[in-house]
Amino acid sequence: MRLPISSEIPGLSRRRPRSTGRRPRTGGNWSCIAEQFVEIGGLSVWNYRNTRSIESLPKTKITYAGREPDAEWRAAAQERIDRIRKAAFAVRVLDGQGEPVSGAQVEIRTRRHAFPFGSAVAAKELMAGGGDGDRYRAVVEQHFNRVVLENDLKWMPWEASRSGTNSTYRMAWTEAALAWRRRREITVRGHYVKHGV
Repeated sequence: MRLPISSEIPGLSRRRPRSTGRRPRTGGNWSCIAEQFVEIGGLSVWNYRNTRSIESLPKTKITYAGREPDAEWRAAAQERIDRIRKAAFAVRVLDGQGEPVSGAQVEIRTRRHAFPFGSAVAAKELMAGGGDGDRYRAVVEQHFNRVVLENDLKWMPWEASRSGTNSTYRMAWTEAALAWRRRREITVRGHYVKHGV
């Protein structure tokens, strides 16, 4: 079986690059996506609906070397965290007259990390309504002070978003996501202007 793999972004060329080594030009943009194929052989499809439960089917264990809690790399990482991300500080508690308060109980809570913690987020999901959108925004706001919009600021998705009808990318979602993070002082990283040229 030979299946074509191509971009689902409207307006992109699916022609192969010319023999000159230059990529085809479409709509004012250089497209670096040429049509590709994947070949699949020996494929079988089995229907276990009436004979097996989902729980009885084999599961792939997702793991990696070094995932163990006592993995060797973790001690060096913790040392770097202690050295780079932490610093000592002193707290002085004064009364209304500016005199030190002896034995004061102090609770300190981090309001914002100076070290950048980030993740890739999608503008569409970030601006989604309902419970899923609320949870997505809450997780981003609670855990990250820096984000990159997954593909929304890349050239081709940005161009595709101009129509306002694309099911994945819309300029309105991207602009709303940028405004949302600006109000929360979450810095954003964009993407390169050109690629594949």
